[in-house]
Amino acid sequence: MNRVCRPFFDKFVIVFIDDILIYSKNKEEHEEHLRIILELLQKEKLYAKFSKCEFWLDSVKFLGHVINSQGVHIDPAKVEAIKNWTAPKTPTEVRQFLGLAGYYRRFIEGFSLIAKPLTKLTQKNKTYEWGEEEKEAFQLLKDKLCSAPILALLEGSKYFFVYCDASLKGYGAVLMQREKVIAYASRQLRTHEENYMTHDLELGVVVFALRLWRHDLYGVKCTEREKPLRVRSLVLTDHKDLMQQILEAQFKSLKEGNVQKEDLGRMQKQIFEIRSNGIRYHDKRIWLPLLGGLRKLIMHESHKYKYSIHPGSTKMFQDLRKLYWWPNMKANIATYVSQCLTCAKFKVIVDRLTKSAHFFPKKKTDSIEKLVELYLKEIVCKHGVPVSVISDRDSLFTSRFWVSLQKALGTQLDLSTAYHPEIDGQSKKTIQMLEDMLRACVIDFGNSWDMHLPLVEFSYNNSYHASIKAAPFEALYGRKYRSPFCWNEVGESQLTGPKLVRETTEKIVQIKNRLLTAWSQQKSYADLKRRLTKFKVGDKVMLKVSPWRGVKHFVKHGKLSPQFIGPFKVIERIRPVAYKLELPDKLHGIHDTFHVSNLKRCFMNDDVVIPLDEVKLDDKLHFVEEPVEIINREKQVSSTLCKKTRDKARQASRRRFLKEGKL
Repeated sequence: MNRVCRPFFDKFVIVFIDDILIYSKNKEEHEEHLRIILELLQKEKLYAKFSKCEFWLDSVKFLGHVINSQGVHIDPAKVEAIKNWTAPKTPTEVRQFLGLAGYYRRFIEGFSLIAKPLTKLTQKNKTYEWGEEEKEAFQLLKDKLCSAPILALLEGSKYFFVYCDASLKGYGAVLMQREKVIAYASRQLRTHEENYMTHDLELGVVVFALRLWRHDLYGVKCTEREKPLRVRSLVLTDHKDLMQQILEAQFKSLKEGNVQKEDLGRMQKQIFEIRSNGIRYHDKRIWLPLLGGLRKLIMHESHKYKYSIHPGSTKMFQDLRKLYWWPNMKANIATYVSQCLTCAKFKVIVDRLTKSAHFFPKKKTDSIEKLVELYLKEIVCKHGVPVSVISDRDSLFTSRFWVSLQKALGTQLDLSTAYHPEIDGQSKKTIQMLEDMLRACVIDFGNSWDMHLPLVEFSYNNSYHASIKAAPFEALYGRKYRSPFCWNEVGESQLTGPKLVRETTEKIVQIKNRLLTAWSQQKSYADLKRRLTKFKVGDKVMLKVSPWRGVKHFVKHGKLSPQFIGPFKVIERIRPVAYKLELPDKLHGIHDTFHVSNLKRCFMNDDVVIPLDEVKLDDKLHFVEEPVEIINREKQVSSTLCKKTRDKARQASRRRFLKEGKL
């Protein structure tokens, strides 16, 4: 039937299996259309039973719909079946109801949002619990279907309007022509779309609508209109729409029926300060009411936006509390962050005073010349020559070139104690935070990690830091970055001369006091469980081998590998927690100054020594497995000769292949 009637599809004929529907605008056209189809059936020798045919109808039932001159509406027989539908008791019954209701979803505005509680009941590994929320959704769907509007029929190919809206709950759209509704459309957000920013959601809903109605809109001029129901201002830095939404939400929340839901407790309306724009403020911060979903939207933007990159609950609270206020704000933010799926999955230069950081991508094979070029370009040229630099004992930082450069610049080099990275703890902590932020970036936005470094640096320097009780950028320049999320007006500074110097000095003193307080607190916490041993010159001590990958791998197969070597003699006390040891010639490549946490007092006699011949160590006190015999020889596809070896202190069954050049 489709093959026969194909030339007249979308002109005046619709075919579904063996049903033929002929439609026309007037009687003359309809008579001509009937003649064409009947002659076509006669030509193809197809027969229609006369008793089943109906002609010249003003209203027709077709595929569960009633079509007439007014438009399209739901078949009353289907409406009656929906009205008598009892509450489902199993996921299968829920699917049956949603199947029927979903067939008429084009008649219901926001269908996916209403049906969301019922949809969750059909998920796999989900316990079936029929509660009040599901009951309300079921009843609301029935009411909407029983009172569904009449949808207009398409008239030509002009004057189409597509209205779109997106939120954190889903997409919604409506197709209209000549101010009449043609169809509604909606769907829930997919898992990856829940991480989208506002502008991405708004773009996504436009794509969703145009793709859904492409058969009606393809090649046709149409107008797309976005309802300003969401905080698009957070992305565009223009906060007029946001202010209007907050004003409307505050007005509705203070109505008699909604005040109790706002959880204001005993606080009265008088706690708010009403400013010239009509918005209510509490303690110079905008009050965000529960009504309207603005709280969740603001938290979503501040947590998942590319300029913030998943901050922790404390940082996020400190950033938001400067702009907004609502009851139990800190607890709500902590709950939101704990439910973030991305957060559940996953060379740095730091200013010691302001905690501001610079992140640079660097390869292990980069030369000292490239490091110096990067240092001069990104640090010296932007901030001046540092007074002192704390670094670990990497070969680049201990090279003669680096040391002579810092000496020429007048910068003091402070190298951390060997095998004790806690001395430069803030760099290690910053690196840990950097890894977490990059991990979140890659999960949310994809691409290589080095592509996200600029955004990560922006987010880190603009986030609250507990030690200085401010953002690093704010401590450095006296204000926060102006970002798409932080839409506060930033004017020119009015401080000049002595007043500027005085305020800057006061801020530096304040930051130093805060750092001193934070350092004292951290020290008191650390000292609760730490008891450092004191040694004298001449004492015998055991040296702890670095607990690194090599040791774990070694211990896994060699049960008797030692954790300490020595004893060695203390020849000098460098600092209260650092000692210099007298090391044998076989350990000449190891730095001879150690932190006290790596030392243990030795009470054995001088003649009891762990032979170093049995323990092979590198310059970082890591175990090195040494091949002791060649077992087999093999030529790989790459024409590289390899030999199979057995490692010292390993079981006989453990074998590995090494290239000939490494033997």
